[in-house]
Amino acid sequence: SIGLSLGGETLPIEDISRPEEGEVGPTRVYLSQQTFLTVADRSDVRLRIGDATTQLPDQMRTEMRQIFEKVV
Repeated sequence: SIGLSLGGETLPIEDISRPEEGEVGPTRVYLSQQTFLTVADRSDVRLRIGDATTQLPDQMRTEMRQIFEKVV
């Protein structure tokens, strides 16, 4: 399972797209604009994949902000 949290509260995920059974490829996580910005702006957001939990790297969050600025 995949999840995002901030301060113990779950952040909404719009959709998750995984490779077909037996295929290899990326898992895509789709977020609302508000959640995307929250993840980009807050270093204390946690990403959970199965039993593992981690913070998103600063570089990734910086790139997310740059993407948002270009798109919006």
